[in-house]
Amino acid sequence: MPDTDIEKKIGQVYHIPQNLIPKREGIYKDLSEMLDRKTKTYPQFNDEFGDHTLMEFVDASLKRLNGYTFTREEQGKEEWQNNFFNNTTRAKMKAIVASVALQVPDFIYQAINKAGIYSTKRAELVKQLVRQSRTQDNPQVEFFFEAWETAGAGTVVKYDGYLKTKHKRKFLTDFNQETGEVKFEEREEIVDDKAIDLLVPLSEFFIWDFHTPNVQDQPKLAWVKNYSKDEFEWEFARYKNAGFVKIKSAISPFQTAREYYFYDKWQGRVADDEVEVIRYYNKIEDRYEIWANGVPLLLAPLLWGKRNKKYPFSKTIFEPFEGKRFFYGNSFPHIVQGFQDIKNTTWNTILDKLYRSLVPPMLVGLANKDLLDIENEFVNQDDKIYVPDINQVKPFPYPGINSGDLAILQSVSASFDSISIDPHQQGFTQPGVTARAMLIADERARELKGIFFTFLEDLWLQKERLRVINVLMNYTQP
Repeated sequence: MPDTDIEKKIGQVYHIPQNLIPKREGIYKDLSEMLDRKTKTYPQFNDEFGDHTLMEFVDASLKRLNGYTFTREEQGKEEWQNNFFNNTTRAKMKAIVASVALQVPDFIYQAINKAGIYSTKRAELVKQLVRQSRTQDNPQVEFFFEAWETAGAGTVVKYDGYLKTKHKRKFLTDFNQETGEVKFEEREEIVDDKAIDLLVPLSEFFIWDFHTPNVQDQPKLAWVKNYSKDEFEWEFARYKNAGFVKIKSAISPFQTAREYYFYDKWQGRVADDEVEVIRYYNKIEDRYEIWANGVPLLLAPLLWGKRNKKYPFSKTIFEPFEGKRFFYGNSFPHIVQGFQDIKNTTWNTILDKLYRSLVPPMLVGLANKDLLDIENEFVNQDDKIYVPDINQVKPFPYPGINSGDLAILQSVSASFDSISIDPHQQGFTQPGVTARAMLIADERARELKGIFFTFLEDLWLQKERLRVINVLMNYTQP
């Protein structure tokens, strides 16, 4: 189909310059390799069913945290059996996060002037600028959700950047409350002009090497997000080539347009009414680029830092796997999953025994079989059943709950406490616990929470350094 016919049907088509073709091919090739590595299974993401991918691991952790319960059919249970999920995992994780995320870390600033001497004035000025940049948000709530996300998924990634948008706004000039007449004028205004700190979903974040733990040491990174048409225009409408960007359905009918837009490389990841935006970061080649459905929106060097360039991302983990040589961390639900499953099984088994002891099956002699088959259809609390021989009808001696069952449940709970925190740390009074035992448990819990807080403190140290760069880079703009 001629290009002019395409233009009539889908508007102006983007023709990529020859010098950008290798860049585009390289971007999508790198993303493809990062996607392949992300969808591989790793022994760190392991459970009783084998190794998993990163997102399978995260999904399983969040399901446990939310108390997701498989159906009876999926577990091979009968209709009468109990299917209760005793979500101790959530209760204990909530207690850990609540005790750790109470105080946002504070930092001491140091600055050096041109003479190479420490300058307290410069340090205090930058500190107050950074503090002011966070006044539009609630750092306390932000810190809590960072802790919650870190413990629940094992890893948290934050983006620190600067948002400045300009859009048309309607300003009221006159309003008559009696008649409801409204007069206004429309003009373009700056809507957002602030530093931002965003939680990056792990599903959207792509890294080059799973065995490089520091996010700043990664040779390449990508943040890939799908936008609806309106969302894309709201954020990127002022970029030079934004008018060329087409949603998937506007390209798919035309073979020539597919070639222009590199359609085959991204079409499988995008819905018909979406735009895939790739933010690509490469520290080796000093590149920061934004591509949307095959169209370049931004081609620039890394913006953060001067000689020592930085990625605008910070990252921390809840707990390492086998050591430091792995990018992602272990999650709290994954750590306690074995004990959670044992506790669920124990609870459900005990409740099944209780049910069967309250509604036991009947032992019926053959002489009364036909009579009780008929009467059983109409049984309620007021029925009288007459049988020729009472000695041939009796309940099955089904055992009820005994002290052994409760001892097993208590043992499972104690094992659960040994790898997390005990009920005393959750705010429950425990009878029969000595002061010495409470002191030991409290000290162990402090150590566990202290490790977690250290990782969160490191996250905020990374964020603070990035915020300094963003403040110095953007606050000096007119």
